[in-house]
Amino acid sequence: MRGGALCKRSCDNVHRNSDCRKALPRPTGRQLSTAHGIRGNSVHPGSIETGSATSVRRDESDVARACNARTLAAIPLGARGEPRDVAHGVLFLASDESKYVTGAELVLDGGCTAV
Repeated sequence: MRGGALCKRSCDNVHRNSDCRKALPRPTGRQLSTAHGIRGNSVHPGSIETGSATSVRRDESDVARACNARTLAAIPLGARGEPRDVAHGVLFLASDESKYVTGAELVLDGGCTAV
């Protein structure tokens, strides 16, 4: 069988490093699509509202409040993403709706890397 999609998720602290972020999807997307018809893309989530982020937000200590304020101030859209935001991006890349997308880096970070 020929065709399909490969999605790679990078960790939060790595996606800000442009060289590291670009190391996988472009050459992999080219190689896999040429040889096997597989689309290779990567997903780079920023600060996502997960269990650990929620526990930090609920912590009433001054350190936790300062950390949360710094995190939110660094996000141009002003809020953490939700797990479904990442899921929708992965779903798009894995679907036929993105059949002409390969070697792409889908950054889901509320605009952090755009500034």
